[in-house]
Amino acid sequence: MANLQGYTQGAVGHMLNHYSRHDGDPHQEHYRYGNQKIDPSRTHLNYALYERPNPREFISRKVEEADTKPNKTTNVISDWVVTLPKNPRLKGREREFFEQAYEFLGGKVGGIGNVVGAYVHMDETSPHMHFCFVPSCETVKMTNDKSRPLRWTKRDEMKNPEHKAGEVKRDKKGTVRYKRVAATDDNGNPITSKTISQSKMFNRSEMQDFHPALSAYMERHFGFDVGIELEDEGDKLLSKLAHGEYIAAKTKLEAIRSEVSKEGEEISRLRDRREEIKALADEESSRLESLQRSREGAEERVEVLEAVRSECGAADAAPLSRKGSLLGRVASLCSGFIEQLGARASKLGAGIRERFGQATRRNAPEASGRSFEPASRRDFAQHAPSARPTQAVIQPQF
Repeated sequence: MANLQGYTQGAVGHMLNHYSRHDGDPHQEHYRYGNQKIDPSRTHLNYALYERPNPREFISRKVEEADTKPNKTTNVISDWVVTLPKNPRLKGREREFFEQAYEFLGGKVGGIGNVVGAYVHMDETSPHMHFCFVPSCETVKMTNDKSRPLRWTKRDEMKNPEHKAGEVKRDKKGTVRYKRVAATDDNGNPITSKTISQSKMFNRSEMQDFHPALSAYMERHFGFDVGIELEDEGDKLLSKLAHGEYIAAKTKLEAIRSEVSKEGEEISRLRDRREEIKALADEESSRLESLQRSREGAEERVEVLEAVRSECGAADAAPLSRKGSLLGRVASLCSGFIEQLGARASKLGAGIRERFGQATRRNAPEASGRSFEPASRRDFAQHAPSARPTQAVIQPQF
């Protein structure tokens, strides 16, 4: 990612100090951006690919050479800040990357004659290079062609009804406006002048093509896309900020992304926990239903036993002629009760076999490498008490 900034005469000293980290202020305590983070323990890793012996004098000389003298708001130096992409394939080739960026930028600013220095900083948040230059360029002098006055168009009239289509354009003072053309000398050659202008050296078209051109240049050298062009929309917006502001905003954005990632992990953990609780709730619900069925079965058995007790009492009090029929009803009730008990025992046995099989399949192979089969119905039958109903013998009382 590359970012272009411009600085006026008043900021030259500040920026030269920042580039070189010179001995008078090694920790950048006097000249420092408010959002700049410098690690002094890494400052010794900084280096310059190119540096003028006396950059301030060089800048002053370039300004004096200009035909059009800059004013207080003119950017007399420009700075392409090229940040090392976070590409693992560039590991160990960081200097090579900055050297290639230096060669590319040298061809974009009119050659070494305009370059102040190329300073690589390894002691800030992200490794980057400051490619500082004077935006000195030759521009064609423009003049008014008095034979070609400008005229209002239909579009102009739609925007402002006072500007009638076809009429000659005039400014607020009433002066006629003419088409601007290149001024020429007696031989018809364009007249040029040397000026200090960042916007003329890097116009809108140049700025739009810059990143794709740099990316293609790097890919030709390295043989792969190093990641110059930004894909993230947020990064694209941040790239329009000044370098110091970009680093601060990028650091804050990374912190926010990290926080969002942590929140996402916590949400995932809570979702997993919710599923665990849901599974436990389903298990408890099944257990509750089983207990409910058991309670209902117990109530039915109590009703049968109550009926048996009632019939036995009636048989005791009945005359001998009725005792046989009453005792037959008691035997019938007991037989049905025993059948219910047998069916319940079979159901419980099936449940036990199923759980036993699940436990052995889940645990036994992991523990010993052997597989187990659940016990067969015959195995249970050999050890279980007989469920065959027995006839109750009731001695009549006389």
